[in-house]
Amino acid sequence: MSIKDLINWGEFSRLLSGDRMNIRKNRIPQKYEAATNSIIKHLQDWETELQNGFGKTEAGGQKENKTAQPDETD
Repeated sequence: MSIKDLINWGEFSRLLSGDRMNIRKNRIPQKYEAATNSIIKHLQDWETELQNGFGKTEAGGQKENKTAQPDETD
């Protein structure tokens, strides 16, 4: 799967240009190349972080330590 497949191109186009059809995965106008390259670079960096162990925790995070402690009310 390509990084470009992660982008919702219709919404990305609407955000940058105001029209869903201006920017497509296979047709990026020069006016929007810098913004498009930036989002692709950020997604690639994110993918690299995931592959290098970013978030290597168990699903659900750490379990709580549920040791009983006496109530100190007198």
